[in-house]
Amino acid sequence: MSLAKKVFIVIPHWNHREVLKDCLFSLQKIKYPNYKIVVSDNGSEDGSPDFIQKNFPEFFLLENKKNLGFAGGCNQGIKWSLKQGADYILLLNNDTIVAPDFLDKLVEAAEADKNVGIVGSKIYYYDQPKKIWFAGGDFIKWRASGKHRFWQKKG
Repeated sequence: MSLAKKVFIVIPHWNHREVLKDCLFSLQKIKYPNYKIVVSDNGSEDGSPDFIQKNFPEFFLLENKKNLGFAGGCNQGIKWSLKQGADYILLLNNDTIVAPDFLDKLVEAAEADKNVGIVGSKIYYYDQPKKIWFAGGDFIKWRASGKHRFWQKKG
């Protein structure tokens, strides 16, 4: 990749500092050269904002006075990231542990075809890291419903 696209990783967060800590430590190991981390904190009462500022000063912290919920935290992070010139925005749950090369693979997939509008990765259970929670899905038109691929399989 000659000029790496700018990726903003938005993490909506409310309490659960210990879980977030593992997520943020894993994000520090990303190999991709052009990314920013944005934590949208929804009024955490467990000291999360102070913890983030002290231990991860290179990450951006958006602090809310109250809990805006998952969607509100995501929307706040998305709007802020777009104002900063994001080429791509990745929404990431705060209980996620990432592989160092995951962002390289996602950007590569997105850039491979100009018709691609969204990409996603394989997701494993937090407490069972070898068991697949999500690896894509299929839409069943006649039932107007979706189905996870490889759900509960060993990955």
